[in-house]
Amino acid sequence: MRTVFRLVTGAALLGALAVGATSAASAPLPQVPALSVAVMVNPTTVARGGAVTASVTVTNHTETSAVAQVTFELAPPTTTMTLGPITLHKTFTVPRFGQTLWTPHVKVPLGAPVGIYTLTVTAPGADAPAPITLNVT
Repeated sequence: MRTVFRLVTGAALLGALAVGATSAASAPLPQVPALSVAVMVNPTTVARGGAVTASVTVTNHTETSAVAQVTFELAPPTTTMTLGPITLHKTFTVPRFGQTLWTPHVKVPLGAPVGIYTLTVTAPGADAPAPITLNVT
């Protein structure tokens, strides 16, 4: 009787392990983005009429070169009839497992409202970095 019990218990455990292995094998793997984007801006405080330079680094995490379509947007604290977001676009090829640096230079118009501006950088297929704030005086 003990032998039969042991065989039944062993078979049940083996079956559970096989089902668990099948479930684990069919579970989707986490997706790693093909690209990642990092951004810094200098200076972080600028007078109206002044300029800022951003450093946008795009990293390719794949074994083949990738085309990055990057959008850079500097949004004022309030949109007016004369000033909305300042938007720049850049498309470039990032080598396999490599990085590309883009340094857009943006002049803040003299008539721009003072306050905290928000800088966002996005690229399809990439995790977007957190927005950066810029103080315009």
